[in-house]
Amino acid sequence: MRKQASILRSNAGVTLLELLIYLAISGIVAAAISSMMSTTVASYQRNQNRLVLKQDIRAAINMMNKDFRLAGCDPIYGDDFHFGLCVADNQSIRVTSDFLPTKGGTKKLAGVTSQTHSRYYNGDNKADGVGEDVQYYLVDDTLVREAIYEDDARHVETVLENVTSLNFDYLARMNVPATLTTTTDYTLKGLFGLGPGLPLISGANFVRVEIEARSPVEDRLTGEYITMRGSALIHMRNMVYKNQ
Repeated sequence: MRKQASILRSNAGVTLLELLIYLAISGIVAAAISSMMSTTVASYQRNQNRLVLKQDIRAAINMMNKDFRLAGCDPIYGDDFHFGLCVADNQSIRVTSDFLPTKGGTKKLAGVTSQTHSRYYNGDNKADGVGEDVQYYLVDDTLVREAIYEDDARHVETVLENVTSLNFDYLARMNVPATLTTTTDYTLKGLFGLGPGLPLISGANFVRVEIEARSPVEDRLTGEYITMRGSALIHMRNMVYKNQ
């Protein structure tokens, strides 16, 4: 009988107290694991958001770099044409150029007698081709690019959203700011469509772009938006001035 009772006691289940202790310990461990996983996921998401934001800012600057470097491009160099920097303030910029080819017809190159040619020339004496007249500006918190497209109409496309700051600075030379003047005549070869009396950045050969943007959603770790800044100094190498 004693042996049978001992066997029965050894096969008995856990007590209620032991079960409660087990559940409490399991809950603490599960909560710790869940908190660690949540922090890890939030940290990963934050790094991803920062990477995407950095890439978006860089892509916007690269797009502007391509357009600004073409400002003033005019392979024909006709004396009665003006291409280049048209709108220049700290919140918007408009650049024009003439680089699209035209085939055949009569062309007058740098004062040379007009001749008929069958090969392609660069330029058609107009800044109305695809990508030849481009403007960047803010609409609320969105950086947009306005340009002529294949259908010969001006379109506005989104370049970067959630922009918190946009600034353009104009330089005559490295670390030498260009001056704000009022036009009295067409003093720039890079001037297109602007007459006397309008404000203009005079002698700008460089433009410094600074963009600050934020993430579209709040960061899970801090509860705040992630903000990042990007900048670039772009040489408008085709700009030519009468006093140069």
